Amino acid sequence: MGTESNLRLFVAVDADKIIRSKADAARKALDGSLSSVRWVGTEKIHLTLRFLGDVGAERVDWLASALRSGLEGSRSFQAETSSFGTFPDSRKARVIWLGIKESEECLALQKKTNAALLEVGILAERRSFRPHFTIARLKRPCSVPLDKVEHLTRTAHRLTIDSVMLYSSTLRPEGPVYERLARISLRPEQHP
Repeated sequence: MGTESNLRLFVAVDADKIIRSKADAARKALDGSLSSVRWVGTEKIHLTLRFLGDVGAERVDWLASALRSGLEGSRSFQAETSSFGTFPDSRKARVIWLGIKESEECLALQKKTNAALLEVGILAERRSFRPHFTIARLKRPCSVPLDKVEHLTRTAHRLTIDSVMLYSSTLRPEGPVYERLARISLRPEQHP
């Protein structure tokens, strides 16, 4: 956890109403099937483009400015949900998520976010980007019966990604508290 002069930061895309609804329906479908699970509050569900960790509070405006500059000219786009899944796998799950189909636009947004942060000295992550909305964390690895939620993603949902957020996260025993520090709007979609 950060000191008073540090903030725990991440860059993300907020979930929309339908994503939140699917996450809530998954919680209800899996309720009772899992022990020691901590569900992400529906208002906190997001797609993380980049976790920054502890960063000096004095750097927030600088980071927000770098993100605005790096994402300037980026267009909003539609992203499509895929299926529910787990990390690392469904037999030893630690995280339950709702996936987003990889697209050129989504990968480009994440790459531009990384490039903007690299400009201000924050090195790129080594692990590959797998776009998803985390909906739950498990305290102990366990098997997750994903077959109970597969019906919720038979019809894909198209989410409009039109902004990127810089958040701080304060860890508390009852769960993290997020504060939006900056919102970077993307240019409207261009329709033919």
